[in-house]
Amino acid sequence: MKPGKAVGPDSLPIEVLKAGGHTAAEFVAEVLNASYASHKSVDIGEGILRALQKPGKPAGPLANLRPIVLLTLLRKVLSVVLLNRVRAQVDGYLSASQAGFRIGRSTADIVWAHRWLAAKVIR
Repeated sequence: MKPGKAVGPDSLPIEVLKAGGHTAAEFVAEVLNASYASHKSVDIGEGILRALQKPGKPAGPLANLRPIVLLTLLRKVLSVVLLNRVRAQVDGYLSASQAGFRIGRSTADIVWAHRWLAAKVIR
């Protein structure tokens, strides 16, 4: 996770976890593992809803705002861990044309390919 990002309801930036190194990572793992082993929830479901102005759009209309939710540090960590564990299996179910939100792929590449193919067909 990148440093300098907005913090959630716990007010903990990612820099706290990174500064703690291996010891902090072990502590977070112990907290999450104990929570799931005991079937007791760690309060990671909270978030702060914010509306951000879309880049290049005039201020005012609600259509020019983008909602985001600022999550707790533990939720961000858990999300990244789960994503890394399931990414390989999920990628096996996605078609080659699926590019959004995938590592090493871009929707811009797909748009370019479609335009290139369309230009060849027109010729």
